[in-house]
Amino acid sequence: MLRFLQVQPAPPWPSHANGTIKEVYWFKKLNIGQDPLRSPSVFNFYEPDYQPPGNEFVDSGKSAPEISIIDTSSLVKYSNTVWTALHHSDLPAFAINSDQFRQSMQKQRHKWNYNIRINTYPLLNLFELGLEMDTLGDFKSLKNTKEHGLQQRRYALSLVLNVLEDQFLGFDLEHEYREQLLNRITQPVNKKPPIEARRMISSLIHTLVTGPDYWVMR
Repeated sequence: MLRFLQVQPAPPWPSHANGTIKEVYWFKKLNIGQDPLRSPSVFNFYEPDYQPPGNEFVDSGKSAPEISIIDTSSLVKYSNTVWTALHHSDLPAFAINSDQFRQSMQKQRHKWNYNIRINTYPLLNLFELGLEMDTLGDFKSLKNTKEHGLQQRRYALSLVLNVLEDQFLGFDLEHEYREQLLNRITQPVNKKPPIEARRMISSLIHTLVTGPDYWVMR
């Protein structure tokens, strides 16, 4: 996800010792069950023949090693990590939100797990092209919440979902789930159009990468 969203370290910032902190991606553990270079033993993160509880795997003789590091805690922490990246580290978020937001993010950087910037502008541009055939960034047609307006935003969002399916999954979502996903996210929220557009794109990414189709290795 981070590679696709063009992840880069956040801009340099001064340290308490009057130095400069730069080119830093991670400050500490991400607490999602598989932190880079932090395997719990020399045998890596999980045993190759791990079988989840229940008879299905035992009876079939199959294994699912990755499941040994997935539990309720790691799933919630992973979801929170993705949400924070999309809402606090995305370049469009810095452009849309107030100076107070930007200053707050700068001051709090050292308290976070990571120090990154991601870029959803290409997806926002694709979304706006589907809406209005331009990339002016105003998303003015989102003000139309009548049936035709909802159909147009749903169509534009489906263009973005096509790209995400290709990049994140490598296959198409099941038709019923895809329809439910588009219907839910296209429902209007009382926000300014640029913020509404960002909400829809970030919600689509977050829902997709925290769902089973993204988690299961195909």
